[in-house]
Amino acid sequence: MKKHISFYMIIVILLITILSLLFISCKQNPSSLYTYQPPENTGDGLDVGSLDEVNIDQALIERAACDISRGIYGEVHSILIFKDDMLVFEEYFEGHIFCLLLNNF
Repeated sequence: MKKHISFYMIIVILLITILSLLFISCKQNPSSLYTYQPPENTGDGLDVGSLDEVNIDQALIERAACDISRGIYGEVHSILIFKDDMLVFEEYFEGHIFCLLLNNF
């Protein structure tokens, strides 16, 4: 009987430890997991700028990008923010990349 109880105690301790680690890791500051970089000027005719230039809260966008990367909003392929005639945010999430197809008609 003692062996049976100790086995369950070990399982309970393991579950508590795993849940505690998950809880602690979810408490990390999301903006520390993603760092904003202004879009690269690729010469495609779009002017680029920064979030700061168009008065968009960088921490808010970083938090949203982190949440999307963690799957909180389901499958999101990409986010582009174009404001004041400038591309200020361009992010492609895991499994998705920018691909420009040029057709000669």
